[in-house]
Amino acid sequence: MLYIRDLIRKKKEGKELSEEEINFFIDSYNRDEILKEQAAALLILMNTKGLTKKEMSALANAMAQTGNFINLFELNNKVVDIHPIGGMDDKIVIMLLAIISALNLPVFKIVGREMGVLDKLSYANISDFNDENKEQLKQLVNTNKIVLLNEPKNIAPVEEKLYKLRNDITCNDDVSIIAINLLSQKIAIGIRNVIFDISYGEKAYVKNLSDAEKLANCLIKIGADLNINVRCIITKLEEPVGRSFGNTLELLEALEALNGNMYKDVNELILEIGCHIIEMQTGSLNMKENKQKIMEVINNKKAYDKLLELAIKDRDINSLKAKNVIPITSSISGYIEGIDMSLIRTTGKLINAIRYNKNENWSIGAGIELNKKIGDKVEVGELIGYIHTNDETKVQEAVENVKEAFHISDRKVKEKGRIVEVLK
Repeated sequence: MLYIRDLIRKKKEGKELSEEEINFFIDSYNRDEILKEQAAALLILMNTKGLTKKEMSALANAMAQTGNFINLFELNNKVVDIHPIGGMDDKIVIMLLAIISALNLPVFKIVGREMGVLDKLSYANISDFNDENKEQLKQLVNTNKIVLLNEPKNIAPVEEKLYKLRNDITCNDDVSIIAINLLSQKIAIGIRNVIFDISYGEKAYVKNLSDAEKLANCLIKIGADLNINVRCIITKLEEPVGRSFGNTLELLEALEALNGNMYKDVNELILEIGCHIIEMQTGSLNMKENKQKIMEVINNKKAYDKLLELAIKDRDINSLKAKNVIPITSSISGYIEGIDMSLIRTTGKLINAIRYNKNENWSIGAGIELNKKIGDKVEVGELIGYIHTNDETKVQEAVENVKEAFHISDRKVKEKGRIVEVLK
């Protein structure tokens, strides 16, 4: 018979836990059959002593087993899931859905946990995955329709319990545990191909390149052991992607980009991630040719039409605009060297441009529009952005936040690329 104290002792001695022992720990904690303090002790030892590949794979599998299983692999085994970590790339995700569909490749996306994707596509049809509609969804996916699926209930429920516990004991920066949590969800929903966009930066979830690479290598290593094809694109997070932040403004920017007016960093991400999706789905290793295919469906407006059909439908685009648009001007001269992402997020929440959970409200049209990017020169009094809002009560605070978010240097700053490296 297994006892949690024996697992703690074994890990304390630096020994590898067996699959049976790991299953016992996860199942017992999920059922509240062991003390929180005991689970915390074992997690701390996993953090300090480290985990073997076998332990990491067993943990991911065990966590997936604590809830419901669905097999999205049955819809199409070539579909690639795009999962941003630590960044704000929802606009990139929804653009890629439209692009890949326009290329006559299968597309589905689970929404729910990623509130940004859900809200930007709030007028799209979102289906449940079950035995009754499985064949219908399969047909839609394979006839190049973008199929959006509600997040299934009770998927790897122990993951949330362990997240809260790790937060209490300050173990949430353990990249191996982060990788295990992410992959446990993919196992539980039957995903077999994943591209993780790992953003790092001072204000991001992952703080530095070293940790981003460790996380990427963990995801790839565990994924291979679990028969999940994982690719990681590491990006530097020093400013918002594109020019806007907020559900409505980002959707409108995505449409404008697919209509031919695309910011340089958006173009960089779309082409890089899109090329890897095409490779993973079709086996095409010719990245130049893959990029040409993407540009073709952008230039001929097929991708734009796909996103318009998915997200806008019969709505009047003018109805998506906020009542008030307030200009923001710079108080100093110099060169933009960075834009504080945490302040942009805080301001977005302040003006209800975003929400973090389904119990909160968000305001259509609200958001932050930026006129300057890293490397741009700015003069005192020059326009650096706008606040779009339906509520005038918090305008001044929002304006001051955005001005403070701009880090301006008196020395010329070199424009930087967004993508640092790709690991697979």
